[in-house]
Order: sequence, then C-alpha cells, then structure tokens
Amino acid sequence: MNEIIKKPKKLHRPKPYLLQSEWEDGSIYTIKIQTFRDKCPCAECSGEAMPSIDGQNRFFAGLNTMKPGKYELKSLKAVGNYGVQPAWGDGHDAGLYTWDILLDIFVANNLTQEEIDELDKKSANATKN
Repeated sequence: MNEIIKKPKKLHRPKPYLLQSEWEDGSIYTIKIQTFRDKCPCAECSGEAMPSIDGQNRFFAGLNTMKPGKYELKSLKAVGNYGVQPAWGDGHDAGLYTWDILLDIFVANNLTQEEIDELDKKSANATKN
C-alpha cells in the first residue's frame, strides 16, 4: 500500500531565530532554529551503535558541544524529492531531514504565538544592549 507523504510547500525564516514550514494540507508550524539544529538526525548528533573490538555494539551518544556558528543556518537545500539538508555556520552539514522527520520535529516543537512574541521581546532587548 502506498502511503502518502506530506511535503512542505515552503520553508522560510520569518526571523533570524525562527524556521517556519507551510505544508500541502495548509498547516503552518514555527520552530526555533536552535531546535532544528538540536534535532539533527545525523549519526554524529543523534548517536549510533558502533561495533567494538570485542564484537559488542557500543552506543556513542552525540556530543552536544557549543561551537561558533552552531545555530547559524547558512543554507537549506532540497535533497531529491524526499527531504532537506541544512548547512550550519560551524561546518556541519551531515543531517538529512526526510519529510517525515521534518514534520515530526515541527509538530512536536511548534511555538505558540505567545512564545514567538516572547522570543521577539528577548531579541529586541538583546539588540538594545
């Protein structure tokens, strides 16, 4: 049975710290750029099981280290017809977000208007100082 995969019609940044998705069914979600990066599905960020010398699998969790440019989204390119791949200011570009993964991240982390307003206030205060 063929499952219909939802695809975004549009991905854009309404503010430097936000990423918004508009989907084919009309739904719109907004998340923080930081959340998008922190949910990177690549093996390095999410951790993976690696075989060790004794034949057992060892789980190496990704290191959530702060590097300059970590949350600076440089580009977001389409990969075939199944996902997007961001490039970040720290050089990281290994994450491939399939449409299903992308939708799950947006749904689970969608910001309310009140949360967006609070982020706007924090950003405005940061630029004043």
